Amino acid sequence: MVGYLQSLAYEVALEGVNSHVTKLPLAELQLCQPASYDPYILDHEFERSFPELSFRLTHLWTAMQSAIDTDTAAGASASAN
Repeated sequence: MVGYLQSLAYEVALEGVNSHVTKLPLAELQLCQPASYDPYILDHEFERSFPELSFRLTHLWTAMQSAIDTDTAAGASASAN
């Protein structure tokens, strides 16, 4: 599963997602590497009611803010020339 963080900080997005999944019979998302890396790799496992009961879902989240900032800076630089 791929997610794009447009304006939320990673920690805020993770807290929001985990507040919803804990209301369901799902495990919280867990970070798989230090939070300073982008993309953020998270996963969780859960049981389903049909064959292949155990299931692991990996999430890749990337921060679009840095891409937007880079594009904006590049555009400003190009228009100044």
